Amino acid sequence: MQTNCDLLQQHSRLQADKSGCLQVLIGKDSAGESGGSKSDKKLSSKSASNKSSDACICRLVGNLLFVTKGIDPLAQDCDYLIVLEACKIEVDYSPANVEADYPFRLVFDYESQTVLFRAASEEDRGAWVAAFREASIFDKLDLAESARQKIIDITGQDPLEPTLIEAEVDATVVDANAAGSFSGWPTKINEESFTTESAGTDPAATSNAGGLELDLSLRCLPALTADPSLQYPNAYVEVHACTPPLQSDWSLVGRTDVVENSDLPMFRKVVVIPDGQYSEDSTELIFDVFDVRDQISRTMRKLYSVQAALKQLRGNPELSLLAATSDTQAAVVPANQQPTLTVQMRVRPNQLGGPSKNRHAVLLRHLCTEQRLVASNPYKFPVEQNQMSNEGHQEQLSVQEFMCDLKCGMHVPMQIATIELTRLRSLEAALVLLGEHNCPQQQRDDWLPLYRLSASDKLLAPLVSALCQEFSVCVEETNRRLFDGDFMKLSRLRSSQQLAFVPPNLQLHRLAVVDSREKPIDFLDIVSVGASAAHSLKFKKGGILSAYKSTPGLEDVLDVCEQAVTLLHEGNQLCDQLNRILFSASNRQHAAHPAPGLASQADSERLCDLVNRLIFLASNFLIVQTRIALELQSVGMQQLNKLLEAATSDGSAAAAACDQLLQEVNSVWQQCRLTLAKLWLTEAGKVPADTLLVTYRRRAQSFSQMLTAVVCGVAAHFSRWNEATWRQMEACGIPVYMESLLSVYKSECGMLEDMAAIVPRLAHVKLSFFPGAMGDQPIVDESLRSVRICVPQPLWDRLSASLDCLLRGHRFSLVPLMFSVGINEQQTLAEKKRMASLAVQRDLNKRSAVGLRHLVDQVIRYRSVPMPGATLARFSGAGATDADNDEKAASPEQRLRDKLQQVELFIEEDKSKPVGLLHTVEEMFWLLDGVRLTNCKSGKDRTAMAVTLEQARWLREYHRLRSDRANFESTVAFLRTHGLRRRNCFRNIGTSFYAFNRVQLTTFPQMYRPPKGTYERGPT
Repeated sequence: MQTNCDLLQQHSRLQADKSGCLQVLIGKDSAGESGGSKSDKKLSSKSASNKSSDACICRLVGNLLFVTKGIDPLAQDCDYLIVLEACKIEVDYSPANVEADYPFRLVFDYESQTVLFRAASEEDRGAWVAAFREASIFDKLDLAESARQKIIDITGQDPLEPTLIEAEVDATVVDANAAGSFSGWPTKINEESFTTESAGTDPAATSNAGGLELDLSLRCLPALTADPSLQYPNAYVEVHACTPPLQSDWSLVGRTDVVENSDLPMFRKVVVIPDGQYSEDSTELIFDVFDVRDQISRTMRKLYSVQAALKQLRGNPELSLLAATSDTQAAVVPANQQPTLTVQMRVRPNQLGGPSKNRHAVLLRHLCTEQRLVASNPYKFPVEQNQMSNEGHQEQLSVQEFMCDLKCGMHVPMQIATIELTRLRSLEAALVLLGEHNCPQQQRDDWLPLYRLSASDKLLAPLVSALCQEFSVCVEETNRRLFDGDFMKLSRLRSSQQLAFVPPNLQLHRLAVVDSREKPIDFLDIVSVGASAAHSLKFKKGGILSAYKSTPGLEDVLDVCEQAVTLLHEGNQLCDQLNRILFSASNRQHAAHPAPGLASQADSERLCDLVNRLIFLASNFLIVQTRIALELQSVGMQQLNKLLEAATSDGSAAAAACDQLLQEVNSVWQQCRLTLAKLWLTEAGKVPADTLLVTYRRRAQSFSQMLTAVVCGVAAHFSRWNEATWRQMEACGIPVYMESLLSVYKSECGMLEDMAAIVPRLAHVKLSFFPGAMGDQPIVDESLRSVRICVPQPLWDRLSASLDCLLRGHRFSLVPLMFSVGINEQQTLAEKKRMASLAVQRDLNKRSAVGLRHLVDQVIRYRSVPMPGATLARFSGAGATDADNDEKAASPEQRLRDKLQQVELFIEEDKSKPVGLLHTVEEMFWLLDGVRLTNCKSGKDRTAMAVTLEQARWLREYHRLRSDRANFESTVAFLRTHGLRRRNCFRNIGTSFYAFNRVQLTTFPQMYRPPKGTYERGPT
């Protein structure tokens, strides 16, 4: 049997694209970090004292670089393998490096790992650099992305949309009934064979079109199984149609899922024959039944075929078709045991005219566009039951998946980035003004003691200007994406500086239980997203919490600086409004026919309000900030009030008062600006400038991403709240549960730190709701402490009739909670090494448990007050009618208390990878009807495992999904294999496989492992 090392050496002997001798600089301890075989170790750059330089033979095969120690060109061993992925090549052509043996290096994106090479000559270095660049797949991906954008610009369609990928069979399938052995198979199937619907068909359109809906089931025989280790085949059916004489070829209509090792397979995936595409009188159908031998290599063999006319299906709601078997098999199989295909047919109603009238599209139209709404065909799952509804047939649960890009996923970060840019420009202008007053020509004796700038102060102003330019680029790029209708930031762009405020891979995933007319009975919404962290700034020194720990007082300095910038921004706005009113009033007084006083009573009241707000702003700043005294005399404030009274009165003195008030307001606010700018410089000078600005950027970007995800979750979820739930949210706040699967190892720990630092800040954000038209987006207040969410007018009319909290503009508080449990191999490594970073996860979960207890106490206290019709929607176990759910509904408060105790027990035990903690909190939020978000680094792979597991558990809890272990695991595997999460993978990285490898999955909890054939090693 060949080992991995044997295979590696075998591959290293292949014809190399380039080979030669290079000096390779490798860290001595790099081989001991990963814990795998030597060939799988990553090369890392250590300190200079821990490096050795060896002459090596390097062979480049594709994008694999095989490194063999020594200079023997005939050596066949391989000491290191470098995969040229996620890396860039750096070359220093400066004359100082000529004596350094012509160096160049590979810098990897992950963990900032570096491998240094030295060539013998400039020509040799150039040849190797060109070969590396040619071999790197990421350069080709950049070219492909450029070509993709050109195609989109020309045609208006994305050529890489999963809905446009045609499922094709790569080779002819071997007929199991043919004479001879089965040496002709295995036959490879295209990777999309098990994930897409009919070829070239938009699944969203397919799911809405009317037609015939076919539920298929089989009665198979052991005699048809070629593999002696299996008792029954792994059944899979393809449906083809042909309408002679109009068609001569058979076209693919649809495919089922694969049911493994079952004598009576009932397929969960429904095949739809759309109306209008085939003639009812002359169309023939062929059902090809296959035995899938290996889902990893996607190989199968054909067992038999069943042919029927379309009009037969129209006339029979249930039709049993005998398989066309060979004479040889017919001789050994009794007549009463012939393989049978049972087709249960129902007419599928047209969804009110097509995709634009899809019920879920109507419900989600204010969140997404119809073009970005992807829907699956219905799935059929067996349910728990006491008796069979029809003899020989089980009752089934009809389920449909929806996934969409959220428009507010780009609108909200654009608003936040614009507000942050405006604030920084207010600070930049104040610093410029302060710098001008420090010029010799502008200096005044009474300002010198307070406003004099030090040398370090003068260095900060250019850094603020550079930060303004960076944020300006972010605003422009986000605005361009909005204009182009591109509302999602792909996971591979998570490090993009231009989209730093946008959360990566933000999508709404809805699982709906539907009735016979596909009307939603109940649904579960989960917002999936990548880590809401400052990916563009990397995590070499950790995240926000590490910065706080390494620089004492940094958090307080940032808070004071942020307050000063906020006051500057608000004061500028107030002063601009005052200037407009006073200037207009002054012009009217100086006109040929002067108007008495101000133009109207409303202008007078507004002027009074603005002046009082400006005075309050300055006074509030005086009270709060005692480090630097404002040199605004109280008599100056009194003078403003006197002038205000004169300006708002009638008579000839009003014009002069308006002019004088205008001058005084500008003078007072100019001194405020100078003082606030000096305060900002003084506070900023207490910590290193680079640490201050990097952490400021981290906080701004992480806050934008996390707030965007929360707002999207609330905007999608409130449509399912009933009156009692709205009143509970008014009294106790809107609970938001963010589930994280990040590890605490290196860069992922930095991401977790960023998010853990931002969660408490979300508690200060208030949400309110306003009526609007379909498509109106949330509005972020310029204080970044309030967000207004649009409610479609029909829903608003229905809710506001009984909810006065909406009419009076009640501001709902947020209760953000975040629990994190790492599940991958990096978490295992951190636990084995007992790394200090484990405290980040532990402390986060403890703080969230305290917040969860406070929330539960509040809800139970609120529920203890009797109110008419006050029943929590999820306490009743919607959709469940069995006795167990009735028993659960008897004491909802006790169920919450019991689950809270389980959460606290999980945290107290502090075991390895306690995923039960996440599941228990999920169940509590189902009861509370809270908002659910799930994330990992990219929001694509581990997130898919968590989302599909939660969906299956929700179906089991509330909709009687059959709860035996085998059926539950097969349901989870079905959602991971045929569900929309694989489309999300394709959307992000161009392949429908989850980015896992076999060694990595051995460290995953069992329930988070994907089915065979759905994963491969790839970019995240």
